Amino acid sequence: MRGALDRIYQSNRPVVLDDGQRRLLITKQGSDSTVVWHPGEGLPGDTPAEVGQRFLCVEAACTRVDPVWLVPDGQHLLATTIVKAPDHD
Repeated sequence: MRGALDRIYQSNRPVVLDDGQRRLLITKQGSDSTVVWHPGEGLPGDTPAEVGQRFLCVEAACTRVDPVWLVPDGQHLLATTIVKAPDHD
């Protein structure tokens, strides 16, 4: 990882992340945004540095551009599915 990262991909379509070593296909339910982030060098204290260099957090989110408003006692489901994407042709 080269530093902190915080990106929002605004789309209800599947997202493919490709870092040159792996391709991940990310689909979601209940959201039109995918958030991808990494804290950079400010890793949580319980995260070993060697692990911190190799992870990304990827999650479905309801952001300012796609908010969800709930009535009292209402519910909303967010789900994220991440699988290995097919290789390039």
